Amino acid sequence: MKEKPLASQKAVALKYPKGAQAPFVVANGKGVLAKRILEEARQNDIKIEENTPLVEFLSEIQVGSLVPPQAWEILAQIFSVILQEEEGDAQ
Repeated sequence: MKEKPLASQKAVALKYPKGAQAPFVVANGKGVLAKRILEEARQNDIKIEENTPLVEFLSEIQVGSLVPPQAWEILAQIFSVILQEEEGDAQ
């Protein structure tokens, strides 16, 4: 994976607790903050998904806010893949 220049990097962290109406943004940032978000994810074995259009969209959402319905379909696909991978790792 080729890294972008630090100043142009963006990252968004989401959480989707069981029973929640929708995922919500727990962190977002660019540059140094994006790098810290990604490092924290790696240190905690959290899956990182690279999707530039999605990150551009989600980076406009305030921390603590629910992800709007426009992103639910793509996020459902991403979460489904992650869950399948986790189930495969558990076997």
